[in-house]
Amino acid sequence: MENKDINLFDYTLDLIKDVEGDEILKKILHIFAMILYQNFDEKTLSNFNNNVKTLKMKIVDSCENAKNAIAYYNNETNEIAISKHIQPYDIFHELFHMASRKRNGNNIYSGLEFITLDDLGNMGNTLTEGYTDKMTKKYIPEYNPQYIYEMLISNALDKIIGEKNMEKIYLTGNTDLLYNILAKYLGDKDFCRFMYFTDSLKTSVIVPPIFYNNTDDQKRIKNTMRKVYELLLKLFANIYKQDDNFEEKYDDFKIYLDSLSTDLDAIIATINFSLKDFSITYKKDKDKGVI
Repeated sequence: MENKDINLFDYTLDLIKDVEGDEILKKILHIFAMILYQNFDEKTLSNFNNNVKTLKMKIVDSCENAKNAIAYYNNETNEIAISKHIQPYDIFHELFHMASRKRNGNNIYSGLEFITLDDLGNMGNTLTEGYTDKMTKKYIPEYNPQYIYEMLISNALDKIIGEKNMEKIYLTGNTDLLYNILAKYLGDKDFCRFMYFTDSLKTSVIVPPIFYNNTDDQKRIKNTMRKVYELLLKLFANIYKQDDNFEEKYDDFKIYLDSLSTDLDAIIATINFSLKDFSITYKKDKDKGVI
């Protein structure tokens, strides 16, 4: 916002004036725009400013082309479809996707994810979903995160690269910078391993809950997360090995990763505990066509 004398409410209201969508959704979008401008500069919000000009938002009975999703942002068309049964705070997750999306021809940079429309494959979906949930929870505290495991990785990346740096990378869709950092300090082979392991998680709670009732799947998640933690530890060591008090910093970060492992066990236990009720709700909603 170049002119600091302009009222933030009016400025952000003018930004969204051309958005197609329900008035209630536009009010939520206006709140979102004010939150962004209260916390970030206009350069960091260039993707948001560009996308909001052509954004379309609609309420639907169910979200097509998004299995089991109650809300969906289409990176290709810049449209948000929202189930009428959604919790209001969940909308902000999709708005963060919109705010962090940048398109260049057939290439889309969405937060921390690189998407190609040429069928060459995408990478970074786990990273961007986890970081989108992290951003949503931070700036919308009432939000109930969906990508719980992925958020653990996001929190660790904040510790290593710096939260301000990571948030700017995310909102500007600067995947090149993030991937170059990872490749530089992990090496090409371990960078590829890191991306493979993280993208193999795909553990959002919106997937069929039977997924969590499988002991083999739970073991797979824990084993994958252990490999990711090992690579995060290597990343930290290679970035900070020249720092003063490196050993102390390294030990502190290792303790932090160990605490995340404890969090992972607690998360799995909580999911198992609530699985029965969640499965019943899921089946009812699916039978109704809600998801």
